[in-house]
This record gives sequence, structure tokens and C-alpha cells, in this order.
Amino acid sequence: MAFIDDINTSINQEVSFNGTYPSGFNIIDMKKSGWKESADYLESQSSANVDTNTIASNALASGTEAEWGLNFFKPNVKAALLRGNSLLPFQSKLTNYEKYILIVNSNIYKFNSNTESYFNAVKAGAADFAAAYYLENQYGSGNSYSTSRVNAGQAQVNNNLPIQ
Repeated sequence: MAFIDDINTSINQEVSFNGTYPSGFNIIDMKKSGWKESADYLESQSSANVDTNTIASNALASGTEAEWGLNFFKPNVKAALLRGNSLLPFQSKLTNYEKYILIVNSNIYKFNSNTESYFNAVKAGAADFAAAYYLENQYGSGNSYSTSRVNAGQAQVNNNLPIQ
């Protein structure tokens, strides 16, 4: 199922929604918000398993491109990612090159590479956090619909974390 379908299903948990977004609504920003909020929530719950960095002036604020998984990409793709206006959840399962990263605008997240569980936990919560973005945009800040979706996103992240 496509990510947008997952978001639409999540919105439908709160309100009747036919998948038609209002004119002028930025669907890309909604998707970015979903992934970012999910990653930020995971970091608040398990900071030892998430490293964060920022992108400024077309470069990483700290560390090397190899540390942050950017060495996987061709120069033109890497340059586009370092411009700071992108959404890229990425996982590599190549032996000795395992890497789980998320790039959202000028933020980059690197997840524990011993297991894909942390990356998958973020992925599991992203649709609910994106739905919360939409519902807040449509019904105002702090409405019960968006609060419910934030809670659902948090539960998805928590339920998908490895048992410690």
C-alpha cells in the first residue's frame, strides 16, 4: 500500500475522508511532517538508538558523508539531498554496509544499524503523524482528531520498538 493510502486510512479513523485534499494543501509537507514527527518521537523515547544531524549550506553540520550514509548516493543525488528540501527514508541491508537513515528537509536521522527495528518503528508511526498534520491543518491546533492521531503514531512507534 502506498504511504498516501496509509495516511488516508489514518485520517478516516477520525473523520469521513474520501482522499481529496483541499486546493492549496501541501501533501508533500504533510508527508515530511509525518516522518519527522515520528523520528523525533522515537528520539525522545530511545535517544541512544537515533543520531541526528543537520544540513546547512549544502553540507552536513558534523560528521562524514560515509557516517551518515550519503556515500550510497551518486554525486547529483547527494547534492540534491544536501540542498535541504527533501524527504528520503533509506535503508541499506548490504552486508557490512547496513545503514538506516531518514532525511527530512535540513534534518538527517541515523538509526541503530544493528537492527532495522528502530527505522521500522519510525516508518510505522509516520502515517498517523502525517494524518495529525492534516487534521490540525483542517480543524485547528489541539483538536481531538489530531491529538488522537498523534497518540496513535506514538503507540505505533512504541509497539514496533525491539524488546529491551
